[in-house]
Amino acid sequence: MNEFSQGIWRSIDNGVKWTQIKTPLNGTRSTDRAEFDVTTLANGNTRMYVGVGNQSDTGANRARFYRTDDAS
Repeated sequence: MNEFSQGIWRSIDNGVKWTQIKTPLNGTRSTDRAEFDVTTLANGNTRMYVGVGNQSDTGANRARFYRTDDAS
């Protein structure tokens, strides 16, 4: 998966084809680091957590944490 101002992308065929599953929240920013985790919920949906950080931001803007319960 990738989050560098391009949203979040996923491949289900070992990287042959990629599909964008989430658009970037702010396309003008890049990210120094991104961490993610996914799990399958009881209802079959996929929950994804994404944490991103940027050293050039200051104060409260330095890191962000997101969650979605409908990543597909």
